[in-house]
Amino acid sequence: MKLLIGIKYFLAAFAALLLDFTVSKYIAVVGGMPQFMFCFCILASLREKDMTRAAAAAIAAGAAADVLSGHGFGTYTFTFAMSAMATYAVKDKLFSSGFLFLILDAFILTVLSQTVYYLFHITDAGSSFGILFTSVILTSAAYNTVICAVFYPLSKRIFADWR
Repeated sequence: MKLLIGIKYFLAAFAALLLDFTVSKYIAVVGGMPQFMFCFCILASLREKDMTRAAAAAIAAGAAADVLSGHGFGTYTFTFAMSAMATYAVKDKLFSSGFLFLILDAFILTVLSQTVYYLFHITDAGSSFGILFTSVILTSAAYNTVICAVFYPLSKRIFADWR
């Protein structure tokens, strides 16, 4: 059973990684791109009942995003892990509806994650933070919220035996 769970995690993460680095740049709007790896971390944390598995998946996904983004290592690793742990910790405490929680969680955590990322990499971005916030961060948050909403029913089927 653990091998099957590991294979499912790997395949889902690989699909998210593939989408992240092949599709995202082509559907970018005003610099804001969807982050399929981040959405994978949020959805896995929402469905997972083991905190260590959710955190490990988020750390691995964040490390992959850091390595492939080409900027400094550690920012996505940290923000993905913190977002996954926050999602896991609060998922059953605010709303009885998992979908409503997912919508708010994905938007807020994307804004926080992207804000941390751009505060550490503001010199790479070459723009003022206000412009980045309105054009890139909010656009990415909207994208990630839509992606999480679209993949929410599928995540229930993929991760059904995990919870």
